[in-house]
Amino acid sequence: MEVTAGPIPRKYIPTLIKIIVLIFILFVPFKDSVYEISNGLIGILFCFLLIRNRDYGILADQKPALLIVLLLFISMTLSNLAGRPGLYGWEKQIQFFYRYMLLYFALLYFLRKHFISVSFILCAALLSLGIQGVNGIYQYFVGIDILKHRLIFGGHRLTAAVHNPNLFGFLMMIGALSILGTIRPARLIKTGVVKFIFLCLLLGMFFFCLLYSGSRAAWLSLAFGIFLFFLLRFKNWNRAMKIFAITIVLTLPVLLLANDLFIKRMGDAFINYGHRPGCWQGAVSFIADAPVFGHGIRDDMIFLKLKRIAITSPHNAYLEVMVLLGFVGFLIYGRLIWTLYCRALKLSVIQPAYCLMLTGMMVSAFFGHSFITDQILLSACCLLCACMWFHGDPSRTSGDELPS
Repeated sequence: MEVTAGPIPRKYIPTLIKIIVLIFILFVPFKDSVYEISNGLIGILFCFLLIRNRDYGILADQKPALLIVLLLFISMTLSNLAGRPGLYGWEKQIQFFYRYMLLYFALLYFLRKHFISVSFILCAALLSLGIQGVNGIYQYFVGIDILKHRLIFGGHRLTAAVHNPNLFGFLMMIGALSILGTIRPARLIKTGVVKFIFLCLLLGMFFFCLLYSGSRAAWLSLAFGIFLFFLLRFKNWNRAMKIFAITIVLTLPVLLLANDLFIKRMGDAFINYGHRPGCWQGAVSFIADAPVFGHGIRDDMIFLKLKRIAITSPHNAYLEVMVLLGFVGFLIYGRLIWTLYCRALKLSVIQPAYCLMLTGMMVSAFFGHSFITDQILLSACCLLCACMWFHGDPSRTSGDELPS
């Protein structure tokens, strides 16, 4: 079906969409006004093209996704009505759907109309993460990042242009797992040694920045991802893959055990567990007060406002859902995560990167983030989900493969 877009010349539509999606991906780590504007433009362009060209059938197979979206909307509405969180709760509910749910459908639509490709999204993501990685290395040597002029957090933890070292570590972890999942040394060495060397250097940079972010949650997420990487690829490893894997296994312990920051952070974790158990206990104490629909979507000060407990956040996305949306919302989110894993495992034979990145995100969510308001986590999930659902589409073209 041809695209007709009124006053905008038809030939410029794909270019315009590519530019806006690229800007969005580049500015996800910043969470600034450019991110907000590009996110909004993606949704506006999607609605405009969908209505203008009556392309409703192109998303006909998304009825299960639409059902989950509807159930989430009903769950959040009932939770906000029951918990009476005020304007904040309704604002965050609206933002959740127009920022992220609409973003997922827009990206999937753009992929199916071939305005963008899975390779385009991956390359844009690696470019975005690479910029943050280079900035992080600059911050390591100079003491301040070049983009936002942020100082090293606490005198020893890298943040780059991201406002929090844990979020920076999360981004570097996603970058490392995306390369581990897509790289095939034997094929790369045959088709382009330069490309193979470049990806290995990029992977090394992500490892370095992840290490010096000091994020224990991101370290653990990477460990789970690497274990899954070995598990999924063990059956069809060749000599080059074995050498690549052995190199990673031997290099990481040497880097970690010789690093003072790693030893200190892990030592603190064994002493006080990062203060997470206290946060989790505080969150659990609220579940019994509103077990069905929760307390409604509130800000991080929910603990201080309701019971005057000196904890500002559950530091666990799953517990946060139970506190804010109750067991009804938790069950809906559980069904959503189950669906995502079924899809990722189905694609793991041809592309394990999806399963690795999804695992990294879900493990990291045990120690922070939010499934309702976290811009970086939810944006990354939308990009990943759109690629997964398009990758399994039998009508896609061979040119939409992930680069390897």
